[in-house]
Order: sequence, then C-alpha cells, then structure tokens
Amino acid sequence: MRRMRLFMMANVAVVAAALLLWFAVGLGAKPLEVGKPAPDFALPDQNGKVHRLSDLRGKTVVLAFYPMDMTPGCTLENRSLTASLEEFKKRNVAVFGISSQDSRSKQAFCEKEGLKHSLLADEGGKVAEKYGIRLPNGFASRVTFIVNPQGEIAAVLDSVNTREHGEQVLEAIEALEETVELGRRVKDFSLPNARDGKSVNLLGDGKQKATVVMFISTRCPISLAYDARMKAIAAEFEKKGVRFVAINSNVEEHAEEIKQHAAKAGFSFPVLKDEGNVIADRFKALVTPEIFVLDSQAVVRYHGRIDDSQDPNAVKSNDLHDALKAVLAGNAPANPKTRAVGCTIKRVKK
Repeated sequence: MRRMRLFMMANVAVVAAALLLWFAVGLGAKPLEVGKPAPDFALPDQNGKVHRLSDLRGKTVVLAFYPMDMTPGCTLENRSLTASLEEFKKRNVAVFGISSQDSRSKQAFCEKEGLKHSLLADEGGKVAEKYGIRLPNGFASRVTFIVNPQGEIAAVLDSVNTREHGEQVLEAIEALEETVELGRRVKDFSLPNARDGKSVNLLGDGKQKATVVMFISTRCPISLAYDARMKAIAAEFEKKGVRFVAINSNVEEHAEEIKQHAAKAGFSFPVLKDEGNVIADRFKALVTPEIFVLDSQAVVRYHGRIDDSQDPNAVKSNDLHDALKAVLAGNAPANPKTRAVGCTIKRVKK
C-alpha cells in the first residue's frame, strides 16, 4: 500500500512538472521586437564565468531562452545548438542558452548531455523579463533572439523546432546576412551587364576603396534628371579608387533598352540587369534613383539620395558627394541615411 502511495505521488509530481512546463512554454509572451536595442545583462555560465552582452559588440549573438534544464524539449533544443556549434564559430556567432535554473543545474545539464555551448543562469528571470518573455511562474518562454553586431535585435524566433533548432538559427542568420542594412557587410553577387551580357561581380577584385550602388531607370524622369550628375560624380571619384555600379530592377526595362540608355548617357560604369528584382529586394530599394555607399570592407555606410533637388541649380545638400568624401577619409558620413525620392521600382508580380 505504501509502495502504491509513493508511486501515485511520483506520478502526480511528474504530471505537475509537465503541467508547469506546458504553462511555461504555452502561455503567450510578448517578446521585444526586431530593431529594438538588446538589453544588456551579466550572467554566469555553467562554470561560473560571467558573460556580459555589451562585451560582445561586433559579433552576432544568439540568445536561446528555454524553460527548464534537463527536460525533454529543452534537451533536444540544446543538443541541436551544440551540434551546430562549429558552424556558428565559423560565422563569428556567439551562442548562449538561458534559463532560470542556477549554474550548478547547468553544469549538471552540460555534463549529462555533452553540451559545449554556454548556458547562462538567469535566476529569478530578470533578463527574461527585460526581453519580454518572463512568465508568471518565473520561467522564460521558449524564444530565441538573434542580436546583430550593433547590439540590436535582428530576429525573433518564437516557433522553435527543438530537434533542429541549430539549423533553424543558422538559416535565420543566413537570411539576415542576405539583407542589406546600414552597418552590415554586403555579400558579393553577380548580375549580367546590359552592355554585353557578361556577368559582373558587385565587388570586382575587392581592391576598391569604396563602392557606390545606384538603382536607376531608363524611363523614370527623376532618375533621368540625374544621369549627368551620376556620370560626373563617377568621373570624379573613380580616379580615387571608388567603384560605381548601376542596377536596373524594373521589370519592363529590358537589356537592349538599358544598353542604349547607358551609351546615350555616357556612363563609364556597368549597368546591371536585376531580373526578378532579386537584388532590389535584398537591398530593400524602393525608388530610382536610390543610392548605397559601401566602404572598402563592403559595409554599408550611406543609404539615400544623390542630393536634395531634381533641379541641379537648386541643390543645397550634396549628400552622395559628402558621404564619399567621409568614407574615403575613414570617417562615418554626417548623414548616413537620407530619403531617396524617385519613381517606384516596378517589380515582378509574385
């Protein structure tokens, strides 16, 4: 009878723990949104070493909050993160699992499961609360934040696949790397040159001191009004080691039309055809003309307009010219983002 009572009590404890964990995972939380600064913290890992988020500025950081050490779903999730650890290291990504249990619990968890990434002890759930995912029971919701090198939340994964979470996070990071933003390095790509159809890489031989990417049009009157200015600024700065590349993403403007326009305008730089507006989507370019300036490491340092007036006689702010001078001098542009004004890029219907 005593044995039966103990058995029933053990089952009740298991059910209670399962219900508690279900409550932790299932209750809707409201995580911090993408674009918000990631709140700083200082938390000890499984070995008692304190990690401070602000010390990792310049790296991508993965913060995988989970409810409880050594429970089935949390075990699968952390096994998967450890399995992908070498790939994270290749990408200069720091990975942390975070839950409310203490360092001793995490040390036992790591030893039992062979976990190699750092697990942080957020006792009391104070950090989870800062990130908007602390639940009434003190646990954290199962949510992963990807923090960019500038210390901002770049992605929030709130539908975690515990068995394949390492791969899930890597895919999210790859997607982020494709997206062009101020302060982020642009991955090289190639497009056909409208002049001869030959493939041209954005970054060329990689020896340029800066790269200017210009989304332009053959028909937009605003873009056409800037043809002479684009030609002139290219002539001035190409001699200083700046590479200029124009891109046409308009679905209705085809290679032959682009070729004729480039010849008539006397462009010295290649004009590339972006079929299916794939690159325009990656840059999130909306209008023509719209400009991006990359430094020698292909990091975006300026995004916006060429200047502040379609009428060359009314220009008061030479934004592209000033941005290039700053970048070549090794400085940040005074106005790194301005509003580009022009005709909407005509995209394919998807």
